[in-house]
Amino acid sequence: MNRRTFLRWVATVPVLGAVVRGDVSDYTDSSKVLEDLATEIDQTDLTDADETLHLSNSVRRALQDAEAGLGTSKTDRARRVAYIKHSFAQLLAVIPGIDTPPEEPRIEREIDASESALSYYRTLETYLRHSGDLYIDISWFEEDVSDPTGEPSLPDDNLIDLVDDNIVRMKIEGNRLQGGEETLVQSLLPDTERVSKLSEKLMGNYQIYVTAQQSYSKTTDLIREGAQSREQEDFDTAEIYFGQAEDQPSIDIPEDSQSYSLDSESLTLSEYETVLFLTERGAQMMLESCENPSSKQSRDSFSEGLQNVIDAKGIFTTP
Repeated sequence: MNRRTFLRWVATVPVLGAVVRGDVSDYTDSSKVLEDLATEIDQTDLTDADETLHLSNSVRRALQDAEAGLGTSKTDRARRVAYIKHSFAQLLAVIPGIDTPPEEPRIEREIDASESALSYYRTLETYLRHSGDLYIDISWFEEDVSDPTGEPSLPDDNLIDLVDDNIVRMKIEGNRLQGGEETLVQSLLPDTERVSKLSEKLMGNYQIYVTAQQSYSKTTDLIREGAQSREQEDFDTAEIYFGQAEDQPSIDIPEDSQSYSLDSESLTLSEYETVLFLTERGAQMMLESCENPSSKQSRDSFSEGLQNVIDAKGIFTTP
């Protein structure tokens, strides 16, 4: 199974394989499912692309299980019994010395807490799904570049916006739930501040990948057009293409992300920096070759530039 097939398989596992747990019978089981999910999230490295991709499966299954537990007949019966007891307690409260019960039975507050937590986890699940799609797009680009017959497709820009929007929503929901007076919901949630912080860091790394891939793709396309114009001895047009190729965006990598990679088969961010340096250098040498195209120096300059571009692509195929 090649890398692309494996990633596609992983991405479809939640849809094909999610089943409701047999031990989720009522609202108390739903609470336990959410508590266990919160613990798993707190123990997951949310800057690790592989771990984050697999976490999506856990969140989807937990959502399905918890929602099923809240909707069982056993939960409905428990609510009816609690309501009857609560109504009776309210009647007895008119007797001196008997305390007035809370405004609603505790079961309602517990179910409200679970539903509030579920709202947060739905947002998290959406973030993880779009983040996983972006991870796969980035990985496919690398595989296509390394394939001599491949036609690289760039990651979808809309995915970046979707992921960013969901990180903002997670942060807002997390702050609201963790900052409220209701403590029942807080035990059902992970460290929401940590989730937001690490998700932003992961997305920062993804953004660098996307910028690098867009820049590499655009630069090599322009170099190809310039080389064709040069071969046709249209050196003025070739200069325009090579000049545009030389001016494509570079990337700025934080010190602690230099060695970051999506997985063991992916390029590190610092390797992308090298790729862009070599392609930019190649475009610069080819641009210089157009100044006096008939001279040996210009031909050598073009050959050197071409070798830089070849070396850049070779980084994608180096084991």
